[in-house]
Amino acid sequence: MTQKGSLKTAIILSLALMAELTIGLSSGTTSALAQFRPPNRGTPRTSVGGATRNTFCKPNTEEAKADKSILTALVPTSRLGLTTEARPSFFVHLPITIAQTAEFVLKDVDEKDVYRATIPLSGQRGVVRFQLPADAPELEVGKDYQWFFNVVCQPDDRLRDSFVTAWIQRVAPNPTLTNALKSAEPRQRPNIYAQAGIWQDTLTALTELRRTRPSDPTLTDEWSSLLRSVGLNQISGGPPTGQLSLGSSRPSPQ
Repeated sequence: MTQKGSLKTAIILSLALMAELTIGLSSGTTSALAQFRPPNRGTPRTSVGGATRNTFCKPNTEEAKADKSILTALVPTSRLGLTTEARPSFFVHLPITIAQTAEFVLKDVDEKDVYRATIPLSGQRGVVRFQLPADAPELEVGKDYQWFFNVVCQPDDRLRDSFVTAWIQRVAPNPTLTNALKSAEPRQRPNIYAQAGIWQDTLTALTELRRTRPSDPTLTDEWSSLLRSVGLNQISGGPPTGQLSLGSSRPSPQ
């Protein structure tokens, strides 16, 4: 995608998001139950199951054998998540695994590394969240970036990694969205982002609610409803309660 094409796409998306949010606000659909309204955006890209081995470096336990879930990037069917954040959060569903680390890679449309870092897994499972740290470059508005989450099954043979990949684009919030967020209670923010088609920020807003209201059972229902609205029916549980830390960044391969 050319720079001119990305700019044109960003303008179209901005106008579409303003129209969708205006409709949502005028109809009073700013309840906490997030129903995602995806923007019209191109052909879907792959986001699930990049590995060639189904074992996914699982432990030899009955629980692991019964776990039929697969490594999945939490993204809409378009395989693209929009964000208004310069350093957004990312979400992945992680099956049971004995892997100790994962690697996060962010690339631009020319397939050049923008950021690369290791992620300690420490027995993590289910939906996990991680965020670009302060030392990572900011995402530029209107540009597409491809991201990879590689689970390192065998550190001495990286060809055996399990991985998923998806896309992200930062968009500038339009005045309608900005004004809606200024007057919104935290409980309304997920649905405001969802009505505007801002996927990454919808997930993040629901996750932040879970952090401040861990005993609220409705958040699990709202999380499940949101995921079902984009076809992620197989993902169970509610928003993650914690956040994975990205380890020290690694130099890009030459």
